[in-house]
This record gives sequence, C-alpha cells and structure tokens, in this order.
Amino acid sequence: MKVQTSILRSMSFAAAALAAVTGQAQAQPAPASYIECSGTNVAARYERSGLSSSLLINVGRAVYRSGDAGPLEETTVLGNLLTLTTSVVPDAYTDTVTLLLPDVILDGSQPLTFRSWLFTTRTNTSFGGPQFTTGVIQSSRSVGMSCTAKAPPM
Repeated sequence: MKVQTSILRSMSFAAAALAAVTGQAQAQPAPASYIECSGTNVAARYERSGLSSSLLINVGRAVYRSGDAGPLEETTVLGNLLTLTTSVVPDAYTDTVTLLLPDVILDGSQPLTFRSWLFTTRTNTSFGGPQFTTGVIQSSRSVGMSCTAKAPPM
C-alpha cells in the first residue's frame, strides 16, 4: 500500500511538472493534500505539503496538534492511521487520538466528500512489561466523521 501511494504521488508530481514545462494547464488527478473532517463534538484537519504533514484534532474543548515531525503515520488495509499522543502517565497509561483516512485522489478542483472515523485510545502500561498489566490493555472509543478532501486553501 505504501509503495502504491508513493508511486501515485510520484506520478502525479511528474505529470504536474510535465504540464508546467509543456504549458498545459489541465488539472491532473492528484492525491488530496488538504482534508477536513467533522463529527459529533470532534473535528480534524490534515494537510500534506511535499514530504511534511500536519494534523490538528479537536475533541470537545481539547485541541491536539502534530509537532514539527508531523503525526505518526501508518498505512494499513483500512487506510492511513494518523496518530497523536495526547498524554502519557508513566507506569499507568498512554492516551492517543487516531484519525483514519483513506487514500484520496482528486480529479481537478472538485472537492470529494467521504465518511471516516476518529479513535481515542487509552493503552495501559507498566514499567515491568505487559505481564504486569491486567484486563483490557487498549480501550478505544470511536466517532464517525464526515470528511471533505480538496485542494489546499490559498
């Protein structure tokens, strides 16, 4: 999946470069670089520019932003998991918030709307390892979201 995404991105950048050199101004299919999502008491915004990305997630009144390194990104068969760590209590738990986004290819400047999910997860931890933690290790809650992929705002 990562290889396919990388190939699609490379092809779209090559097509854009060729169009610029030859003077063609037609819009070419390209990976979405700006996605906004909203659901009940949650909102998210994901932006990709070149090799960097940023993620902003609102859960209730809490606001979580990716740092300079961007969100932790993992490609799965479900789509791309974009994760931010929201709190860490050593020898107790780690809280994360994860946005699930599919690969989206836009054809021209028309926005594309789709459904996705946001997960908040608490992972119980122990300095001694998982054998010293009992019960459910990862407990998650999910919220359905309506998302729109579009060209980035100017």
